[in-house]
Amino acid sequence: MAAQDLGPGERIARRNRRRMYYFLGGCLVVGAVLGGAASVFELGDHAGLHDIAAVRLPPAVAVLLAIGFLAALIGIPAYSFRLIDEVKVQANLKAMSGACLAVVGGYPAWQALAAGGLVPQPSALGVFLIAYVSMAVLGLVFKLRN
Repeated sequence: MAAQDLGPGERIARRNRRRMYYFLGGCLVVGAVLGGAASVFELGDHAGLHDIAAVRLPPAVAVLLAIGFLAALIGIPAYSFRLIDEVKVQANLKAMSGACLAVVGGYPAWQALAAGGLVPQPSALGVFLIAYVSMAVLGLVFKLRN
């Protein structure tokens, strides 16, 4: 079917899909730049691949990366709510709320298990992964449910 044979709704859907692909591609580029910069400017022997606490960066690079991470992980998702329909917004908000609850409940549980000597002490990376993985899983569940 030629583009001129499409109805207005189909043209809008195609435009929105194309915009989404450009947006996701831009997000991929931002993530690659941030990760690449952290790797390129790391001082030392790239120990951060095995021990995130051992990463050392020049102060100016650290400040720029912090701003970049805040923009990428807070600003971009907040902006993306303007680009998607209300059903997807609700699913994303539920996934984000679930991730928040996973951290609120997961951290104290992890700390209690660590106090009992059953697991190592909670780490910042571990808490971040609790939030990130739970949000990704819940986002997929809510997407498949709709």
